[in-house]
Amino acid sequence: MEKQSQQLARFQALWRRLGSDQDSSGIFREIGRYYETEGRYYHNLAHIEYCLSVFDAARDHCLEPDLVEMALWFHDVIYDMGGADNELRSAEHFMAVSEAQFDDKLRQHVFDLIMATDHSHAPEGDDKRFIVEVDLSGFGLPWDRFKSDGRNVRSEMAHLSDNEFYPAQMRFMQSLADRSPLFTYPWFFERYEAVARSNISEYINELQQSGYQMKAAAV
Repeated sequence: MEKQSQQLARFQALWRRLGSDQDSSGIFREIGRYYETEGRYYHNLAHIEYCLSVFDAARDHCLEPDLVEMALWFHDVIYDMGGADNELRSAEHFMAVSEAQFDDKLRQHVFDLIMATDHSHAPEGDDKRFIVEVDLSGFGLPWDRFKSDGRNVRSEMAHLSDNEFYPAQMRFMQSLADRSPLFTYPWFFERYEAVARSNISEYINELQQSGYQMKAAAV
């Protein structure tokens, strides 16, 4: 309960700093309900708490920290298992709940930051790169944590067979490995690059040893 109260106070303070004088406690509770939906083993409040902890440590390296923080709160708020437009729907949800609360230019900036977390391509723009690197920093955690996160993602995708899930994951991991570097900010590069590349390489190797082949991208 104490942690939730601290999170609420943090969110309310952020909401006020961005220019709204309206009570945001209902929005915060709604966010919590989304993130704690049954079946969310990875894209849940624990993931948001982790992202915010990394953000707190690195916030001096981004240009608009309050906008990045707001985008982090919302970047996975809508998550349908296997959905291809979760980031878009999350960004649209932010736009809906923030209508008439903030300047429209600010809202569009947050929308664009959320969209950057779809990881479909390497982002352009400083704060887009920053939020993506916060979101990807878990790939640079110790192997046991990396594997645990992977199992949680697999649990969210229980509707897919192993032959559907793992080749697609291999392709996604390879798309990250093909970025050079994966982490472009020195702060993130120094802390996560080497371990993330090792984890990704080991993950792909394990799956190849198990007989999986990389699935081609859908046309």
